[in-house]
Amino acid sequence: MTALLDRALAAARTLPPAAQDDIARVVRRLAGTDDEASPVALSPDEQAAIAVAIVSAKPPAHFRGSPGGYFHGMVSKAKAGELHLARTIWGMRGSGEHQLK
Repeated sequence: MTALLDRALAAARTLPPAAQDDIARVVRRLAGTDDEASPVALSPDEQAAIAVAIVSAKPPAHFRGSPGGYFHGMVSKAKAGELHLARTIWGMRGSGEHQLK
């Protein structure tokens, strides 16, 4: 699983600007800041894609263990209904810890 996540993170870091824009639109809707739409329910696949993008945007020093371990924690929270992607993204905003531009 960790090797797969590492490959996914590497791929996420190379996304073209159009794909990054699409992710940004989903995140804006999730956060409820999109003027054109109210927050939407995301599918498990969309949530997973956003979680991978969040992990890939964090600098290596952020992780106590590995990015794979951090992602595993996100999956565990999602299964328990305790994953709050909007809060995570909102917390990253302005923190300077993200790498993707």
